[in-house]
Amino acid sequence: MKLFRRLLKGLSIGLIGAIALASLALIERAIRLPGTLTKVTGEAAVAGLTAPARIVRTGEGIVHIEGQSELDVYRALGVAHAQDRFWQMDMLRRIIRGRVAEVLGPPSVPTDTFMRSLQLSALASETLAGLPSETRAILTAYTEGVNAVLARRGSSIAPEYVLTYSAPEPWRPEDSITILHWLALGLSENMWRELARLRWIDALGVEKARALMPPYDGTQIVAVPELSGPGGAPRTGGSNNWVLSGARTLSGSPLLANDPHLAFTAPSLWYLAHLAMPDGPLVGGTIPGFPTIFLGHNGQAAWGMTNTGTDVQDVVLLSLTDEGRAYHTSDGPVAFTTRTEKIGVRFGKDE
Repeated sequence: MKLFRRLLKGLSIGLIGAIALASLALIERAIRLPGTLTKVTGEAAVAGLTAPARIVRTGEGIVHIEGQSELDVYRALGVAHAQDRFWQMDMLRRIIRGRVAEVLGPPSVPTDTFMRSLQLSALASETLAGLPSETRAILTAYTEGVNAVLARRGSSIAPEYVLTYSAPEPWRPEDSITILHWLALGLSENMWRELARLRWIDALGVEKARALMPPYDGTQIVAVPELSGPGGAPRTGGSNNWVLSGARTLSGSPLLANDPHLAFTAPSLWYLAHLAMPDGPLVGGTIPGFPTIFLGHNGQAAWGMTNTGTDVQDVVLLSLTDEGRAYHTSDGPVAFTTRTEKIGVRFGKDE
């Protein structure tokens, strides 16, 4: 009984100590949270800035940016994006690079595995190397603005870093390119239509399946129901833009309406901004992580973006041989090339 009491006493002391340590940790996190709020007044140094630039926020949080040069405006946009949306930028980057499990643990491993298989990170480096020097200069200037905020704020740049005991990594021009590749992937989903058509062919034969789901012939867009997606769920998609002639508007000027049908997210994917460039304004929707106005106007013309659902993906069925290490082709079996990816997993073993 004495031994039992001693064990019980030791367990109680240990439990009280653990609770106390956990409480102190929570208090420390709570104390740090107010310091993560975006500071919207004051001055800050930004590497590469050739002259003072100015960021003004409206009551709705929309930024107006003024600079003496185009590159300085893009540096300031990098500052604004980082101040307001860096966690969003960082999580998009982690999704694309297959590094979510490093922060969120085992449930993210399947997503990381899929994204690693696409190798969008390597594609981003190849894309960057092939861009014109003017475009690379814009991406570099934007990156300088983002990293200026990171250098000052560190893990206090957003409350999520404090709550997840994690820290941000510097931004790179390649990271901005991956945002474009992620958008392209999300807007390129006709592989699910191809898989659905394959099931119809199996069930009804080629001719009846073609009547139900006409194949894309490269000359026109055919609106057809997408009968199945991941898990067999019905898929619907679309995108639109249209213009009214000035003869039909009160102002006498044409009106452009654009609905790209992107998914709802919190926060929104869009970040509205007014960029006062030396040669005129750029106004509209930016996406945190990339320095451009995707949808908007320049005071003279407006532009939108729509997804026409063209055939940009192919599904290829491979017949395997050599215990899955090779696949058949018209020229005989070809061995798969392989690589090893190590996925860091928080709260679990690396995979």
